[in-house]
Amino acid sequence: MVTKTKEVEAGIPVHVNSLTQLRTLEGVKKNDLFIIPIHQLEEEPGFNGRNYDTQKNIDNIESLTQQWIDNPSMIPPLSFVIKDGHTYVRDGHCRRRAAFKANVILKEKGLPTIDSFTCYPFRGNDLEQLLHVLNSQLGSKLDYVETAGMYERLAKLGLTDKQIALHVKASAQHVRVVRQIAMLPYKMQQYISEDVISYILALELVKNVGETKAVALMDSLVEELRAKVAAQATPVAEQPASTETGTGTETGTGTETGTGTETGTGTETGTGTETGTGTGTETGTETGAAPAAEPTKEKAAPRIRVTKSDLNKKLGGNKQRFSPAVKTATISLVESLSAQLEPGQASATLSLNAEQIATLMALKDQLLAQEEPKDEEPGSHPHDGLVEGGDEAPQQRGEEQQELPLNPYNDFVVEVDPELGMSAADFDKIETSMDQTLGLDEEVNQDQSKRNSFF
Repeated sequence: MVTKTKEVEAGIPVHVNSLTQLRTLEGVKKNDLFIIPIHQLEEEPGFNGRNYDTQKNIDNIESLTQQWIDNPSMIPPLSFVIKDGHTYVRDGHCRRRAAFKANVILKEKGLPTIDSFTCYPFRGNDLEQLLHVLNSQLGSKLDYVETAGMYERLAKLGLTDKQIALHVKASAQHVRVVRQIAMLPYKMQQYISEDVISYILALELVKNVGETKAVALMDSLVEELRAKVAAQATPVAEQPASTETGTGTETGTGTETGTGTETGTGTETGTGTETGTGTGTETGTETGAAPAAEPTKEKAAPRIRVTKSDLNKKLGGNKQRFSPAVKTATISLVESLSAQLEPGQASATLSLNAEQIATLMALKDQLLAQEEPKDEEPGSHPHDGLVEGGDEAPQQRGEEQQELPLNPYNDFVVEVDPELGMSAADFDKIETSMDQTLGLDEEVNQDQSKRNSFF
């Protein structure tokens, strides 16, 4: 029996020489870690929310596999529970899968395999077990699609969005929005998991155009963007042609072994014989040393990111901005031309002076060269700012409560210049005339507004 030694003065380290002596100190306890055989620890079907087919999880398991082989002592312990006669892992699903993959490699190399896990029992009910997966700080974080599935399971246990938010230290708005991801089409969820599109933009797209059209639009847009990226990529330099490995030309053609002209003299004939011998020797050497062609590696699909601007262009919703010069020139020209008209005229012939003609031509050039909105730079997408840390950190603090900005590229609004000396009625007539001229009548505007109301 080990008798605990109570120190006279607390807070002062005690000199110890052995583990036995360490266990006699007050406050020192033995941990309840278990060494469990690798075949005993099971994975409960459907418990973990991870999709192991995503590239992120595949890469994570590959990294853990290499760590099991190189330095297994750095692998953290796994947690487990006893349920229905089974020993189920609760934290460490990727580590467990990586261990089995590592054993295949170790066995092929003839090295000792992993026969057990260091584990600790998790103490908590089914709700606490789910929260443990969400809040665990070990390993790779769940992506938004996986998190949405876990939120849905918590909701089925009777938790409200606010209660879930308190448990995961996020806002209720965040939980409410992320839960909607679980209802998206599978293909759209894949795009979110692969970081092709932000989850907020995906939700808005489905909401405004419907599931079927949203998926079709994303498929088309992703294909276009990947083709564009692939076309811009620098082509890989090809290996030299096979002429160096010994073709008919280099192994000895009529020209190299001695042509009719060179064999005309006895002296050159001797030289031709030497050349023929040299060629034969060189050909044999080159052919023998020719390297084997390496197999062509399949290139991974280029990574792309669909932005709000990309979707706007695909939907035909990006309006162009009119520069101040266009506004001023348009008002001035319409004002000068309208002075030649009288109310009620069915038709009229207008005369333009040289200055007005020059202004009209310049206005045409300005309209054709309207400033187009630029794409967002990587990392500056407005939806990325809604989430702390982008799509890698699901612990929001209510940033989603901010209303998303609508399309900032609105049609310009012309304001009355007091120096023009025009009445409000006159200005209304000019504005109506401008709308008709530019094809921006009320019906077209309303139709365009409906199509572009998404952004």
